[in-house]
Amino acid sequence: MSARTASRVQIQVGRLTVFGVRAPSYLCGNHLLRAWCVLPFLLMLLGVPARAQTIQGTYTTTAGPSTLSQNQTIYIDPAACPSLASCPVFPMPEVAFTVSGVSSSDTVDWSVNAEYADQSKEYGTGYTLQATKAADEQWSVSWGDDVGGTITVEAVVYSEDGCGPPTGSATFTFVIKGETETADQVNGNMGSMPWFTGNMITEESCEGDDQFSPSNGFCSESENIAGDPLWNGTFSSTGTPESDGIGFMQVDHVKDPGVFTNCTYWNFICNMSSAYQVLLDDEGGAYTFWDSQMKQMCMWVKGTYSGTPGTGETTCSKVQQPGTGDNPSTGPTYPLGSADYYQEQSPLTYCSSHFTLSAGAASGWRDSEWIKAYNGAATYYIFWHPDTENPNTYQYWVSNNTSGPTDNNCVYNICNSAPY
Repeated sequence: MSARTASRVQIQVGRLTVFGVRAPSYLCGNHLLRAWCVLPFLLMLLGVPARAQTIQGTYTTTAGPSTLSQNQTIYIDPAACPSLASCPVFPMPEVAFTVSGVSSSDTVDWSVNAEYADQSKEYGTGYTLQATKAADEQWSVSWGDDVGGTITVEAVVYSEDGCGPPTGSATFTFVIKGETETADQVNGNMGSMPWFTGNMITEESCEGDDQFSPSNGFCSESENIAGDPLWNGTFSSTGTPESDGIGFMQVDHVKDPGVFTNCTYWNFICNMSSAYQVLLDDEGGAYTFWDSQMKQMCMWVKGTYSGTPGTGETTCSKVQQPGTGDNPSTGPTYPLGSADYYQEQSPLTYCSSHFTLSAGAASGWRDSEWIKAYNGAATYYIFWHPDTENPNTYQYWVSNNTSGPTDNNCVYNICNSAPY
């Protein structure tokens, strides 16, 4: 609302100010016209209603223009943005507003406020935009961000001479939700994402490619609401969010708050971009850890270690494979570890060609550490382990299957989700 909006009563000598609004000196400084100037204020104080105004809205998508009704739900249309190259900012619905019950000489202060709280009740999106227009001029909202949720439009009307308080106001409320993009759109925007991104999307979006929940309660989450950003999260015993995954890449607001923008919630391309930033942030730590494990293995097998730590490109002239039996000299069957704290799983179907360990070659197992890091695990996935009882006799590879607050085996789940 404009700073001219009524807020308090005060009287100044020589110039009238009521409810924080000062009458113009050219009019109210004239004693002959002062009564005319005071009249609107007196009418307001006496409770005489101002002229009634109403807001009319329209919206336009790829299907064409339509009338926008009070409390109507409209949708961000993925068909309007086929690729990141052609549309770096996902297009919001085109909305425009006019106000009735005004004089053509009046002016209108417009504002739009968008608010959305996700299911954690701690995070969400917000956006405000303001403009001043002639009363007979349509206001076409120039969205500067991708937003959704409850949208409140307000029009505050002032007379042409600006003498006195607003002559009227009106509000209009509607809702913006999202529709899921197509697989072709997602694949067309993969860019330089890692090889496992397709598997990750299938797993993170609950066997689909949904930036927005296609139905209430989708993916066994009763909190998911159709058309809202896909959500999956956990809470502590006191109700504090422990994880807050958003969109089809389940970017976690608790783990990685720095990559979030409004766009992460309401634009699948931005969600992918935020996920990519998380992956880049996690890559160095994951590869550094893998290189340290390779070095320990290389020392154990008395091989020659080479490469720059932290690059994931380290090699050893001899290797010891993750075990193929129960003999502790080679380690337990991958990825079955000690029965005390590891869970037996079937092979990692879609990752097996990447997860290899060969003498003199950099290993794809490094990317299992990277996948694990994205999901917020306190420890990485596969590591070199001296036997607890006989560390000088047996050392081998073991895996840590659990991941993050939900304690799920994210590497197994992602590697057994078909890419699309």
